[in-house]
Amino acid sequence: MIRFFGSPKLERLKFRHVYKLNETHFLDRHNGMPGGSHASLMTLSGAQKMLQHLDYIALPIDAILGRSWMTKCNWYTVRPGVAAQDRTLESSIGDTRFDRQKDITGLAKALYPVTRAWFKFTETVGKKYWYFKTYFEDKKYANF
Repeated sequence: MIRFFGSPKLERLKFRHVYKLNETHFLDRHNGMPGGSHASLMTLSGAQKMLQHLDYIALPIDAILGRSWMTKCNWYTVRPGVAAQDRTLESSIGDTRFDRQKDITGLAKALYPVTRAWFKFTETVGKKYWYFKTYFEDKKYANF
């Protein structure tokens, strides 16, 4: 699966070159989870793998796409990016998930700091695990 989009945030993420496409562009693996699902390409087998996870992962599709350690799908990004998101178009997912002020009460509000910390911890471990797990696989494609 390949992402073609670029953004200032994406350019700041740690990555490793996997394949040199030409003198200026590389196919890279990111250490983090680039958000967004626009300007992406996946094979039929990649799409079928993703579909298997949609029934039990309760996250927006762009978040699922970034969780390679869960889906076992390899994502690469063309860098520098060749497509940009049109921010004038409204997201079909919405932006409320980015709100810092949660509209929760009671036990859920009391547990939120703990569950949020656990979520971020497991996300960080997952990202690092997949990045290092794929190191030797990526190196066999290197052409630079």
